[in-house]
Amino acid sequence: ASVRALIALGSAGYDPDAWGSPSLLHFLTVVSPIETAQYAASSASGAGKLTVGAAWTGQTVTDFIGLNLPISITAYYSPTTGAYGSGSGDTAWAMLGLYAAGETIPTQTIDFLEGVQNADGGWAWNEWSTDSEVQHTAACVQALLAAGEPVTATEIISAQAFIASAKNGDGGYGYQVGNASDVDTTAFVLQSLLSAGQIPTGNWCTTIRCGYLLSEQAADGSFIYYGSPSLYATQEAIPSLMHRPYGPLALWTYNCYVNYLPLGVRNSSSTP
Repeated sequence: ASVRALIALGSAGYDPDAWGSPSLLHFLTVVSPIETAQYAASSASGAGKLTVGAAWTGQTVTDFIGLNLPISITAYYSPTTGAYGSGSGDTAWAMLGLYAAGETIPTQTIDFLEGVQNADGGWAWNEWSTDSEVQHTAACVQALLAAGEPVTATEIISAQAFIASAKNGDGGYGYQVGNASDVDTTAFVLQSLLSAGQIPTGNWCTTIRCGYLLSEQAADGSFIYYGSPSLYATQEAIPSLMHRPYGPLALWTYNCYVNYLPLGVRNSSSTP
């Protein structure tokens, strides 16, 4: 949760060293440095997420509590398969972490991720299931774009078609096709659209694409996950509403309102 908070704060332009007393950064690096290091060592996806958070908040990714985070990621690399960790989930987040740190993503890793794509265009987390997951597919799209794959690549086009098939009448997306909409999956999808450069029209932010997310925000600022306020959903929603994808931001501009998110007032430019 603290690493997700680091990512969310970074997307909104906040300094984690000035967030709370003691601060979030103080907790990660001084109060609980062993646990933070253990998190990075627990999985390729954990190392990737911590790297994204560190990079987005302006930390030195090659010396974060003594860790070289890109090396923490590459410790999971298999030169035989091109995968990082246990499968596509670990690999996608490793790729996003390397991208955030400005590191090169191996071509063999791109081949691996594209090679485990399902016939319907989606991916299942670490191939633990045969059923594609909308949220994970959106992350894989961003990872491939971060690695330099063009939006015209067959894998990207088929993934986008799969994601589009999961859109519900309320404007949101569920974890799998046919599921009720949820905030975190919808946030991932919006980030993938920001990366892929789908041309926006009209009020793209508050009605066409973000209407569902905004409808799920409670009066206290939190976002709702299946009927209850959720820290996790709130942390996932913030980067999306700040128009900060985990992958690259496509080269187009759009107009947005900043009154839908308190954090948005702090950093209201159209580009992160």
